[in-house]
Amino acid sequence: MHTSNFIYLAFCGLVAAKGSDKGNGRFTTTLNGKVYSDDKYKIRDLACTGTLTIRGINNGFDIDCQTMNLFNYAFTGADVAGRMVNKPTTVIASKTMALTSAQIGTPSISEIESRDGGIVITFASGGGKVKYQAKDNPQGGLLQVETEYSTNVTHTITLAQDMFYFLDPNLTNAVRIGNGVPADSTHTVLVAKDSPQGANRLYQDGTTSQWNVWSGGRMGAVFGEDALEDAPPATVCTSDCQAQNQIRGSLPVTTLPDTIVPIGAGDD
Repeated sequence: MHTSNFIYLAFCGLVAAKGSDKGNGRFTTTLNGKVYSDDKYKIRDLACTGTLTIRGINNGFDIDCQTMNLFNYAFTGADVAGRMVNKPTTVIASKTMALTSAQIGTPSISEIESRDGGIVITFASGGGKVKYQAKDNPQGGLLQVETEYSTNVTHTITLAQDMFYFLDPNLTNAVRIGNGVPADSTHTVLVAKDSPQGANRLYQDGTTSQWNVWSGGRMGAVFGEDALEDAPPATVCTSDCQAQNQIRGSLPVTTLPDTIVPIGAGDD
């Protein structure tokens, strides 16, 4: 990545208020050609073929049934308070897990439960289980994946086109995610972070992060103002970790610097 890729961010203020990330969405699930779209639903013990699609008012994503990997995590740009984009925008191209053929086996869905603007998807596989949790909100702790196997699992997160990881000097060079698009009257600035529990970082560059996740640990994603909190590292959690498991409202919120630079820019 070259210095020509430096991106100037006219911050223009973070206009979202605390609480704007709560309770205004719901998910529609499409599985094996059947659509589930009630305000509340629970389905159990189902085969999973092709692609499991999850679509909300604010965000959505796909899961490949054969690998249980996630693809195309995107915000819709719906006109709600606290939105970070005003048009459909993919943030995460993929979240993949390095599982063996024996660990994967023939995955099936133990349970999908959707209620109160959230969804929990639990896969059973050859050697363990994978659990996704998501919230259909414009900001906050919106997504996580938890793996339970007899060994640690490597999780790889690849950002979508035009998204990048950068070091935030206002947070002691903590790694954050952005796209360099300034806030305006229609949306706040897009900022996010990886949120690990029971995991350690293996690799990081401007578009990819890789993590060693313990059995029962998780990799989450936090968006918006919560990603700018000057928060301590996540507590260790290796059982039933929650997607919204972060401190809210009690920690100082920092601002972004005027210039954010993709990690590795100018190194060539």
